[in-house]
Amino acid sequence: MLPFRVLLITDDDACAIAGRGVIETIARALLPSAKGAAVLVRMKHASVDDVARRCVAVSSIGKRAGALVLVHTHAQLVAPLDLDGAHVADGAHVDEARIAMPATKLLGASRHRGSGADGGLDYVTRSAIFRPTSKQ
Repeated sequence: MLPFRVLLITDDDACAIAGRGVIETIARALLPSAKGAAVLVRMKHASVDDVARRCVAVSSIGKRAGALVLVHTHAQLVAPLDLDGAHVADGAHVDEARIAMPATKLLGASRHRGSGADGGLDYVTRSAIFRPTSKQ
């Protein structure tokens, strides 16, 4: 059984459209309590340093609220930032991500084109249910 029921995925563009930043949005969504929730810090085109800074800020809020914090793509940040796990993109090498982080941490993956190699994963997200505006 997963330690979360809801997965929030950060999106800078969607937050900007709403007139706020990701940190403010996450704080509004999680505080005062967010047990059963996880936040996936997803910044596909950002540098590793920018992703790390965002993870630290989100982790501070997540820990206060009781939510888990996961990072997209950068499994090597899990241990040094004491994150709860990582999530890899569709088609990414799950084995490489698992090796890059402690075995006790969560590892998830996106799956868009059917079943994929899901061995070693703790969870899988399936999408898109509806055609997204962000990709074909």
